Amino acid sequence: MADVVGIPTEILRLALAIRQAADTVRQNREDCLEIQRCVNRLHGIMSSAIRGTGTDMIANLAVSAALGDLERILRRALDLVTTCQRRSTICHCFTAGRMSGQLLRVQRDIANQLLMVNFAQAPRSEDAVYDSIHFCMEVTAAVSSSRSRLRVFSMSELEAATNSFSCEQVIHDGDSVTVYKGVLPDGSVVAIKRSHDEKDLLFPVHLQHKNVVTSLGYCPHEQGKLVVEEYMPNGMLSEMINEMSEQLDWPSTLQTVQGIAEGVAYLQTMRVVHPDLKPSNIFFDSDMNPKIGGLGKSKLVLEQGVAQIKTEELLGTVGNIPPEYISDGIISMKSNVFSFGVLFLRIISGMRGPVLNQHPIAWALGVWEARQTESFGPSPQDQSERKERERCICIGLLCTQMDPRGRPTMPDVLAMLNGQEELPSPELSCFTGIGSAEQEQPWWRSSWWKRRSDGRNWSLLEKTR
Repeated sequence: MADVVGIPTEILRLALAIRQAADTVRQNREDCLEIQRCVNRLHGIMSSAIRGTGTDMIANLAVSAALGDLERILRRALDLVTTCQRRSTICHCFTAGRMSGQLLRVQRDIANQLLMVNFAQAPRSEDAVYDSIHFCMEVTAAVSSSRSRLRVFSMSELEAATNSFSCEQVIHDGDSVTVYKGVLPDGSVVAIKRSHDEKDLLFPVHLQHKNVVTSLGYCPHEQGKLVVEEYMPNGMLSEMINEMSEQLDWPSTLQTVQGIAEGVAYLQTMRVVHPDLKPSNIFFDSDMNPKIGGLGKSKLVLEQGVAQIKTEELLGTVGNIPPEYISDGIISMKSNVFSFGVLFLRIISGMRGPVLNQHPIAWALGVWEARQTESFGPSPQDQSERKERERCICIGLLCTQMDPRGRPTMPDVLAMLNGQEELPSPELSCFTGIGSAEQEQPWWRSSWWKRRSDGRNWSLLEKTR
């Protein structure tokens, strides 16, 4: 039996070896560098997963199987990249084309296996991938002008507001930041974010919308920037979802989703891609109005006409990350739509009580296929509510299409939520694992999207291109 516990560590070792080998290849350099970029994203996901879950990560059979396959693929990738280090100029002329095909296939295999790891279990609210402190934000003139509308606090002001950052004032202590409750001299209650890493950047942006947490100012300091935001007295959405005794009723759920959708639509108009849209980044004000937070590490796509940006870096929460981001490092406005869709399905799946260790997309596909809308809450008393629930499942699946081109825009989502737009049927084939030519089996039905008897692997990338 394989050493399952050691597999994640071995994957990181192989990833590091591939990254180092790709720097010194003598043949098919561009192909090898593409693999290196893919492995960079893999390293971010795996490092975060190990930090957040430890050995619990491999307790899930689906994750364990995915990691085992991923290790084998990485060994093959390392062999190919190492071969490219040794190729001579003479051999290069005859073998470069064939080697390029092999490198492309192994790159796709890595990306697809990484997608499987991403969707193999329910996203954990605490686990966020921030692979590079330099990816936080592109500082442009538009951002600089927004800073002029933010107040600059002194460290002494914030120390006084938090009783010298007392433990009693901590309202949230996450992987990357600690949030303190503070009271300013004028009596205003605020939330003060402090990064754990003194090199990390928390960059406040002046955004004004009823469904987005307002940044009030910041404090530049040699130990890292502190950000001051409006205080949210009613906690986080994650607390509400996880609270078994106080589940959201259906009207409250719709109201919450509507508010989040309006906030995401506003971010779209401001050309902001949220890095980590998840329940623990949704807050409630005194009127239970949902507000989107966690924007301190946003990537801004400010230039009009820029459809997407490609990056080697990775950030977000494992399970929420869009597939095109994992496979090709692409972020766009459709990244927000995907993350909203996962969050949407997470909210309505949470209505049924304790959430199982299942990805929201997998849950929604099973419900949609069987049309069992009672699976996420008490049976609706009237037909209209049942139809609303079916619409919500459909909207969530549309937002989480594997191909970004198949996802609606956020204005379309708002129209769908308001019943103003007819819903197209979600394309389910992009979620389907293809085995033999005679049989197709949806991955959400199986305990693992496994290889079939013919030994072929299905490819999400090939299905969406």
